[in-house]
Amino acid sequence: MRSLGLFGGSFNPVHTGHVLLARYAREALKLDEIWFIPCASSADGKNLAPGALRLRWLRKVLKGEGGLKASDIELKRGGVSRTVDTLRELREKLGPAVKFTVLMGQDQAHRIASWKEAEQLPRLCRLAVFGRSGVLKREAKGFRMKHLNAPLSQISSSEIREAIGQKKNLGLLLPPALVRDASLTRAFR
Repeated sequence: MRSLGLFGGSFNPVHTGHVLLARYAREALKLDEIWFIPCASSADGKNLAPGALRLRWLRKVLKGEGGLKASDIELKRGGVSRTVDTLRELREKLGPAVKFTVLMGQDQAHRIASWKEAEQLPRLCRLAVFGRSGVLKREAKGFRMKHLNAPLSQISSSEIREAIGQKKNLGLLLPPALVRDASLTRAFR
């Protein structure tokens, strides 16, 4: 059976912390691959860089990263992404011989009961949670989650967008493939 991790988010932009967490999760959970899945639209109504651009950044960053890849499944579907819909679509495309693990931050784990058809998630996938700085670790009632002891990253996409606007050095925040990417600075200035 193939084991596939699904790491969804806006990746607006992808940063070093995302890649480090994925590497950690792949090893800790013994996953064959982790797919980064950028959403088409933000469920919170945030303005995002165009999906094609966020996907290009992901592919550029993940090139040469064994077992990590970017998927356009939610971008192709469009609209606000719902995890349950993505899982069902992937099950239909990949068949029953794939075991899914949805990766999320502790902040999302706190809200999981409010997700579309959340009660269906335990039969569709296992759930794995990364700690988040300043967010208490606790179980969402009715959900079993594997808590990962990955190193906490202080990097955030909003911090990167702000640093770009202020023309600060991005060397420690961004993967090397994006540090001098002109499309990134154009998207957030």
